[in-house]
Amino acid sequence: RGHAQKRAYAINSMIIFEENSLLVKACIPTGAALDVFVVTFTGRENNPPVSHGSAERFFLKNRIPALHFISKANHWWHSGDFLPALDRVRGELARYGAQQIVTYGSSMGGYGALVAAPRLGAVRAVVSVPQASVDPVDVPWETRWRKDIKRIDFRHRVGPELGAVDVYAIFDPFFAIDRMHVDVLRRYAHVHEIHTPFAEHGASMLLKEVNLLEPVTLGAIYGKRGIGTEIRLQMRQRRGASPLAMG
Repeated sequence: RGHAQKRAYAINSMIIFEENSLLVKACIPTGAALDVFVVTFTGRENNPPVSHGSAERFFLKNRIPALHFISKANHWWHSGDFLPALDRVRGELARYGAQQIVTYGSSMGGYGALVAAPRLGAVRAVVSVPQASVDPVDVPWETRWRKDIKRIDFRHRVGPELGAVDVYAIFDPFFAIDRMHVDVLRRYAHVHEIHTPFAEHGASMLLKEVNLLEPVTLGAIYGKRGIGTEIRLQMRQRRGASPLAMG
């Protein structure tokens, strides 16, 4: 008594694909509706792989079925295993009868979500501080993660095929390098912008500090229109609660 108890969830969880560079885990809450199915991609990690998918607990808590791509290295999803894994996932989504597919990820995971979205027939990609590319040929101004980039054999590009996907991009419009990636995405897709001013590359952290991470994520996953304007107004009201926003 007096101690918080962890909530238990009934879930069907299994690894459906695994090779040297990545694995894919299915995480299906028992009895969950399959109208929206999320496919997530982990971001860059100091010591990959992590043990869980991107926002895995969040989607479980909200009873949203998900397939989680978990990278075993910081390859920015330029791996020979990536396309075979997408083929496997496409078959699993068909088997589950998924009605709407949404890809999801942050930073490196956002890039994976953007590359995968058209290949999976996704209607939306929800991406936080994403890269449109880290290939120096495409984005010579992107100089972060140079050690990773030197090791990458670039295989994929975000391009016109993204035009069939609604992109919900969460980013700081005043952080130039992240804004430049979103500018590139606008060449190919309709981008719904959700701004996190002064968060720099920490958009999710700021949203968590002002208790907007959950409504923003769910709103974008379900394709809520006008969410950018709605969140902009709420951010103005709550900004004082965020140490990150206040500097």
